[in-house]
Amino acid sequence: MTFPSIQMNNGEVFSGEKIGELTEFIIKKFSEENLSRDEAIHILTTTSEIIGEYAIVRLSD
Repeated sequence: MTFPSIQMNNGEVFSGEKIGELTEFIIKKFSEENLSRDEAIHILTTTSEIIGEYAIVRLSD
């Protein structure tokens, strides 16, 4: 998958290569979990509501 790089509101550039890599990873995971389209959309919407653009995503202990 090829995506253009984008400039975020905080001034950083998010590379198109990384966007494609992560998009493929997420779609593959949804496929492995046998999610329907509606289930996948629900997960993406819920995730979007939880993560703010300026947040640093970290695994909690």
